[in-house]
Amino acid sequence: MKFTDIVFDLDGTLWDPTEVSYHAWEKALIEFELDPSLVSKTSLQAAFGHLTEEFVAIVIPHIPFEQAVLIAQKAYELEIPIIGSKVGVIYEGLEETLALLSSSANLYICSNCQSHYIESFLETYELDHFIKDTICSGDTLLNKSENLSLLMKRNRMKETLFVGDMESDLIASKENNIPYMHARYGFGKVKEYRWAIDSLREIAPLLKLK
Repeated sequence: MKFTDIVFDLDGTLWDPTEVSYHAWEKALIEFELDPSLVSKTSLQAAFGHLTEEFVAIVIPHIPFEQAVLIAQKAYELEIPIIGSKVGVIYEGLEETLALLSSSANLYICSNCQSHYIESFLETYELDHFIKDTICSGDTLLNKSENLSLLMKRNRMKETLFVGDMESDLIASKENNIPYMHARYGFGKVKEYRWAIDSLREIAPLLKLK
C-alpha cells in the first residue's frame, strides 16, 4: 500500500528521552523539597506515552495526587530547555528515514507530550523541515485518539499510516480506522499491528521505498 500521509508518535518511536526526563524530574522533586531518588529511569520509561494523570501514578505513586500533578507540570517545564542539551538519544537512522519517507508522503507527529516539547525536539535536531504538522495533548487537552482525528481532518489525510510504540498508539489507529506499525524497540508492548519494526530503517523497505 502506498501511503500519502505518515503520522509518528515521538517518545519511544523517534527518540529515547529518558535522560531528558530523568534530569527534569530530579530537579522538580528537589524544588518541591523531596528526595530526587523517588523517580527512576525505569518508572519514567514505563510512563512514557501516558497522559499526566496516569504518568504520575506510575512515576511517583506515593505522592498525593494534587502535589504529584504540580511536580509533573514543573518537570514538563524543565524538560524543554534540557532537550536542547542533546542528552536524549535519537534512534539510529532517524534523519535518513524521514528524508526518504518525506520524498513520497507527508509526515506528522502526534504525541501525548506537553506544549513546546515537539517543537523543541525538532529544532534541536534540525528535523522540522521534514514534518508538515504536529499535535500534542499539552496544546489540545485531548487524548491520542482525539488528537489523531483532529490532525487527520485539518490536513485532509487520505491513505494514512500511524507509527508508534504504545498501546495508546494502537488504540488511536484503530479508532481512526488506519493501519498501525509497531516500533518494537520502544517502550510499549503491543501484540496487534499491521507491521512491526526493530529499527526506523525498516520502514522504507516495508513500504517498498528505496
